[in-house]
Amino acid sequence: MTVNRLATLSGLTQSTLSGLFNRPNAVPKLDTLYAIAEGFNISLTELLDFPPIQRTAKRHERC
Repeated sequence: MTVNRLATLSGLTQSTLSGLFNRPNAVPKLDTLYAIAEGFNISLTELLDFPPIQRTAKRHERC
């Protein structure tokens, strides 16, 4: 899926999504995560249960 397509589906701007994808230390707001989940047509719980997101969250816990 392209950033443009996810922006359309989630109602977020392309620049918001690009910023999240291009900055590994970016911390999205809860409403942004919710919009992304909606764009993928999954629940927020399903989005956060995605292993790469879990690894990123664990790295942030150590900081």
